[in-house]
Amino acid sequence: MQTNWAEGPAYDPTAAWANFDWVKNSPTDSAAAGTAMATGVKTYKAGIGVDVNEQTVENLSERAKSLGKSAGVVSSVQYSHATPASFSAHSLSRNNYLSQRYR
Repeated sequence: MQTNWAEGPAYDPTAAWANFDWVKNSPTDSAAAGTAMATGVKTYKAGIGVDVNEQTVENLSERAKSLGKSAGVVSSVQYSHATPASFSAHSLSRNNYLSQRYR
């Protein structure tokens, strides 16, 4: 299954299965995909933990902590990469590595 960023094309399973080039021509940005996985909310390309209006959205780690549970993120890549960051950070752009919101 493919999820596109909010402004991206809608997923078309018929087109995707008929011609893989359809998928390759408009891949989902990993920041947008990570945010969708971690929050259930679609965002714009490069947004981490924010919605299309640039407002922060609760991610799984925050939800667990709000319920009194422990939370952590384990990754085989740098924690600042878009996908793992989506599970604990909020940033208007995946390129804001030093932003205070990117924590």
